[in-house]
Amino acid sequence: MVTTVQSIILGLVQGLTEFLPVSSSAHLVFLQSLFKWTTENVTFDVLLHFATLCAVLVYFRKDILKFLKDLRFLSLIVIGTIPTGIIAILSKDYVEQVFSEPVFSAVFLFVTALLLYFAQRYGKENKAMGNFSVWEAFFVGIIQGIAILPGISRAGATISMGMFLGWKRGDSARFSFILSIPAILAATLLKVKETGIGSISYIYIIGMTCALIGGVFALHTLFILMKKSKLHIFSLYCIILGLIILVLKS
Repeated sequence: MVTTVQSIILGLVQGLTEFLPVSSSAHLVFLQSLFKWTTENVTFDVLLHFATLCAVLVYFRKDILKFLKDLRFLSLIVIGTIPTGIIAILSKDYVEQVFSEPVFSAVFLFVTALLLYFAQRYGKENKAMGNFSVWEAFFVGIIQGIAILPGISRAGATISMGMFLGWKRGDSARFSFILSIPAILAATLLKVKETGIGSISYIYIIGMTCALIGGVFALHTLFILMKKSKLHIFSLYCIILGLIILVLKS
């Protein structure tokens, strides 16, 4: 049973780390290992993911309405989603095994740190969203699929790859988060189909609210820091968290 305190903490962590480039899955593994939390509550997990999806829809509502009229952009989202789905399906059993080993999360956090650092340092950033190619979108979709590994930040990996491809950082972030919509939605629906969804208590509502607020705040904060070329802050954070996990598990 999820307690009120767990609901608040897990909701905030899910909302903040889902969109900041620091890996929400690594934080989940870290919290479970640190506090010995084993809620194994599928309903709660599904609701938190739904709340983060709502955060994207709220924050990017104007962009989404505009892009719904742009068939080329929609085609890029579809093309980017295809490899993500294929990788997620093929790697399901392997990823579940990796989730049980916090050390893997630490190692992959270092990978995220390197991606963020080199993207900020060497990204060309000379291509606006209207010039993104089909193959570029497909490749970013592959990276999003790989980011299912705990410690690889989905946001960090896809934004960094966009910048390596020459995308402007703001446009790379927008594409990354809108690309996450079908991925989060599909993962949520799949869990509902596999396990169903139980009764929703007020404790779950508290967690969802925290995840929604945390998600919107994280998105707002990320765009402010990206404008100031501060991705290295998240790179340093990933290194520190990775080292903490390694020390605790040694």
